[in-house]
Amino acid sequence: MTGFHQTLLGKQDNNETPMDPNMIRISPLLIIEQQLEQSRAFTDSEVKQVFFSIPNEKSPSPDR
Repeated sequence: MTGFHQTLLGKQDNNETPMDPNMIRISPLLIIEQQLEQSRAFTDSEVKQVFFSIPNEKSPSPDR
């Protein structure tokens, strides 16, 4: 039964894009610590904080 649902839903993809080291060399405006900070994964609490910071009048609804 699991195979059936996997066929319907597809497999889980990792949406992370690998960092291109050449981009760091091209634009050395950030120090390495800043570069690494920019490429780290978001934490659950960061996502929650941003989600709950959206004003109530901006809640998801159909486009008009």
